[in-house]
Amino acid sequence: MNNRRFAAGLLATALLLLLMSSAVHAQDVVGTVKGLYTSAAYEEALTAIDRARASGSPPPADGRSLDEYRAFCLLALGRDADAGKAIEDLVTADPFFLPDEREVSPRVLTFVHGVRKRLLPSIAPQRYAAAKAAYERKEYAAATAQFARVIDLLGDPDIDPRMPMLADLRMLAAGFLDLAAAAAAPPKPSEPEPPPEAQVVQPLVKTVFDASDTAVVPPVAQRQNVPAWPAILQQAGTTGRPGALEVVVNETGRVEQATVRQSIVPIYDQMLLAAAVNWRYKPATLDGQPVKYRKMIQIKVDR
Repeated sequence: MNNRRFAAGLLATALLLLLMSSAVHAQDVVGTVKGLYTSAAYEEALTAIDRARASGSPPPADGRSLDEYRAFCLLALGRDADAGKAIEDLVTADPFFLPDEREVSPRVLTFVHGVRKRLLPSIAPQRYAAAKAAYERKEYAAATAQFARVIDLLGDPDIDPRMPMLADLRMLAAGFLDLAAAAAAPPKPSEPEPPPEAQVVQPLVKTVFDASDTAVVPPVAQRQNVPAWPAILQQAGTTGRPGALEVVVNETGRVEQATVRQSIVPIYDQMLLAAAVNWRYKPATLDGQPVKYRKMIQIKVDR
């Protein structure tokens, strides 16, 4: 046992001297620190990290790896408070941070998961706010990527999906993701108009009726529930004006098509369109036969 400790000590000393040598290049720093950590030379690894940081030599990718090993060494030395702060910094910079389970102990993994479970519920709204700010600046491509990351983060196993505010946040992020992606998409090239052709004029047969058709009995709502105003919009003080939704009710009483004619709030508009799919009516009739009917619905949300 003493021989093994002596050999480990010699290895740690050799690696530390190698790091301090002027012949060592920046790309060797992480490998040297990893060797010290693997040999349980935690204090020497921390010294090596401090020297590398002081020299300013590590590139950003190596800098992150050094920060990870710093946290692992502190945890191995029983300095849990310092290790927790180091891991908090890593998770704040990258909420998806998780060490490779093949390279660290189960205790390290458990500790990291504990920090992530504590931080992620507050990081997710911050990342959503940053994505929404990009959207409002009309940086649609960046906003699309950021909203997608927010949705991925909200699906992380270290976040409890039952938290009500986060459920609203997922719905809002998904709505804005669709809007940003649509705005970022390049416009479709216009197709040339075909040359005019002589056509036989056919008598117009009306297939969708509306309030102007007095002979038609309008549809009667059987289920027409509008969504509640999202809690996250209430907390943000967001309000919306009264809106209008146009629906086409088919012969079976289902909503075949829904169109926002007067917007309330973009996100709530999307919720309203999604709800309209499940609305049901007693269909409109003409001479006792069910017909399609275009209906305008005024929307006023209680907030």
